[in-house]
Amino acid sequence: MLGIGDVDRKISDICLSPGWGKLVDFSKAASSIVIAGHGGNLAVADHIAVDIARLTGFSKSTFCPGSAINSSSFINDSSFEDWLISWFKSLESCLKPSATTLVGISSSGKSVDVINLLSYGSSIGYTTTLISASPVSPGGGINVVYTDCQTYHESEVVSLALGYQLISDLGFTCPSISS
Repeated sequence: MLGIGDVDRKISDICLSPGWGKLVDFSKAASSIVIAGHGGNLAVADHIAVDIARLTGFSKSTFCPGSAINSSSFINDSSFEDWLISWFKSLESCLKPSATTLVGISSSGKSVDVINLLSYGSSIGYTTTLISASPVSPGGGINVVYTDCQTYHESEVVSLALGYQLISDLGFTCPSISS
């Protein structure tokens, strides 16, 4: 077995946490949601962003730097530590801090690029949340959703499931597979 544990129970526990409640409140108040990560978490963030947009009937605009062209271009123009800030700055003219929330996903909770994005966003008035498998306190007004996962693959599966839980908590339905 892969050792991803009881994902349903884990999601239920996370949904009872203050961090999750804040993320849901931030997302309900937002008309735009920015989601970022790197590596496998960038793929998870991209998947969540697309599904939030389409499953909320496009009532939430979503943004994610999910393409290798985006990431490699912005990394080349700045640095790995600041590429997400550079990417985000390219969007800022169409986003309002009062109507946008930023979500970063980092299994270790130590991804400098993700933390820098959230710190930057928080410093200019955006609500921000870090989804992390590790217990961290990034400070700077960043809300944390702690998933208590033990492996990267478990963390990525739980983070994706949390995307669907967020859609549900926003009052929308995730479709079932029809035959």
